[in-house]
Amino acid sequence: IGIILVAVFLFDIFNFILNGTMYIDAKSLIPLLPLYICVIAIFFRDLFEKKINYKVLIPVTLVLSLYICFSGYLRLHYLAEIAIIFGLLFVYYKKPNKWLIIVPLFFLMLGNAYLHNLKDTLELRIETFIDKFTK
Repeated sequence: IGIILVAVFLFDIFNFILNGTMYIDAKSLIPLLPLYICVIAIFFRDLFEKKINYKVLIPVTLVLSLYICFSGYLRLHYLAEIAIIFGLLFVYYKKPNKWLIIVPLFFLMLGNAYLHNLKDTLELRIETFIDKFTK
């Protein structure tokens, strides 16, 4: 199921089909979020129980990350994120402590959400929102 979800995420043809062949937009993947969360939870469980082979994980992650990096619109952002994730995996491989991965990934998610919301033109900026209630 993980391979199918990665393919759905990476290839725009699935977004096009899920949107009724009208446009390409990732919002059609929202109903798949529980499946993505389940696959990620299984990955972390296997990582923490040392069931993951690092000799397979690192090349596969590198290839998928580079594909995402060079097909996206925030290339520098993705390169920085890839470097951080590889660093976290390396540190975890040397010193297995699950908090060395969980805490930085939490901050990566917050940073991701912030960067992607900066490009959002439909929502009010926090300053505009605060100005409405302070006047």
